[in-house]
Amino acid sequence: MGEKSVERIKPFWAGGVKDAEDLAKFVMKDFLLLALLGLFSMLASAQPRDNLTISGHVTDADLKEPLAQATVQLFRSKDSTFVGGTVTDLRGNFTVEAPTNGIYRLKISSVGFQPIQREVTLRNNRDY
Repeated sequence: MGEKSVERIKPFWAGGVKDAEDLAKFVMKDFLLLALLGLFSMLASAQPRDNLTISGHVTDADLKEPLAQATVQLFRSKDSTFVGGTVTDLRGNFTVEAPTNGIYRLKISSVGFQPIQREVTLRNNRDY
C-alpha cells in the first residue's frame, strides 16, 4: 500500500507563499480577522456601564485653595475591600466609580495633610 503525503501550508516567512497573489490572499485574510476583532472590541467597550460615580472637590481647609494630586480611595464599608481610586486634578476635582448601590468609605489623603474619611451611601442608582 502506498503512503499518501500530506502537504503542509507554511507561513509566508517560511517560504509557504509562492507569489504576490498568494501573499495578498494571506495578508487580506489576516487583515479581515484583525478588523473583525477590532470591531468586536469597540462594540464591547461601547456597552453602557452600570457603575455609579462619586465626584467631589478637595480644598485646603486653611487656605481655601484647591488641593491638587490628593489621593482619593473608595472602600466597601462592610469589609474594607478596595473598590476604586484616583487623584485630584489641578483644580482639586475628582471622580471615582462605585460598582453598585451601597455604603462606602471615601478616604482622601495628601502629603503634609491629615487623611480624612467619610461614609458615603449610594442609593437609587444615582451618581453623587
